[in-house]
Amino acid sequence: MLSPMDESWGELIAAGTVLETGESCTIGINGRVVLDRQTSDTFIRITADTWAVYVMGQVQYRDEGGNERFMGFCRRWLGESTFEPTPNSDYEYED
Repeated sequence: MLSPMDESWGELIAAGTVLETGESCTIGINGRVVLDRQTSDTFIRITADTWAVYVMGQVQYRDEGGNERFMGFCRRWLGESTFEPTPNSDYEYED
C-alpha cells in the first residue's frame, strides 16, 4: 500500500512546529473517490458495510531523552466514529 501523501506529507505542517506534551494539532485531509461508473447527480451514501475506508499515517516525535521516535498506523473505519487497527505490522508499528 502506498499512501498518496507519502511524497508531500511534510507540507501539511509548518517546518519547525513543536507540540508540547498533551498539545494536539489538527491537519485537514481531503481526497477524491473515483467510482467505476458514469458520473451522475445521485448522492452516494458511504457506509461501513458498502465501503472500506482507511486512515493511515505516521507520527514522528522526540522523547524526553532527545531520541527521535516514530510510529505508524492504519485504521479501518467501522462506522460512526469507530476505527480498528489493521492486523498488519507493516502499517501498525512503533520503534
